[in-house]
Order: sequence, then C-alpha cells, then structure tokens
Amino acid sequence: MAVLGDDRLIIDLSVWRDADALTRFMYAGRHREPPARRREWFEHAQESMTALWWVPEGRRPTVADAGKRLPHLCAHGPTARVSMLRSRLPAPVGGRPGGRSPPPRRRAA
Repeated sequence: MAVLGDDRLIIDLSVWRDADALTRFMYAGRHREPPARRREWFEHAQESMTALWWVPEGRRPTVADAGKRLPHLCAHGPTARVSMLRSRLPAPVGGRPGGRSPPPRRRAA
C-alpha cells in the first residue's frame, strides 16, 4: 500500500504527552540503538520524515492526518500547524491545539 504516494515509506504514528517525553524515549534506553543505525537500513531522505503536531485530548490521529501534515512541513517548514523535534511547537494555550483558550466556565449561582 502506497503512503503519501510512495510504496517504500513506513509510517510510525504515535501519540505522546509532550515533546520532552518523546525525546526521552528516543534518546534513552534500548530505543537509542536502532535510530543510530537507520542509515544501514534506509535511504537518506532529503526532506523531513518526522512531523509533530498537537492533537486534542481523546482524539487519535490517523495516517491521513500525517499525510497532510508532513507535506505541509516539507513545503513551509515548521509552522503553528506542524513542527519537528528541533523546532518544537509551544504547548497550546489552555492545553488546547491551535492556541485557543478554553471556553469560560459558568459559576453556579
């Protein structure tokens, strides 16, 4: 099955609490060795192959979501919509993607 028009691509889609948790996972423990050897198994990519974006709590991103975000990153670089580990998106305002603040709460009378 071709992904993003290329039948050689492998999609690894995961959800993390924040970029720091992802970074700790990637560069510590047993997971550190395989990425260090990736050049033995994969061709060198000229474009970004990793895209990060905020997802609303409770929502699961899809390969189709990644299929929109990665080309946007390649075309425009890091933006408020998608980023990379080196240029992280700040956490959304109020814990919500897109910088939207949560709606005001009503006080009980």
